Amino acid sequence: MTAGKPRDTKTKEVFYQTLLAKLQVSVGLNPTDLMIIISTNQTEEWSFSNGAI
Repeated sequence: MTAGKPRDTKTKEVFYQTLLAKLQVSVGLNPTDLMIIISTNQTEEWSFSNGAI
């Protein structure tokens, strides 16, 4: 997962638990099969079209 600004540890923990719960309900995901990696970067590292920031 690529994200813009970094978040604090508690916010990430809540996100991980929420994502896991939603995936368990929607697709029956086994909790041991989920691995989440968040990579953060700055907005100047993104370009959505025409080579512009």
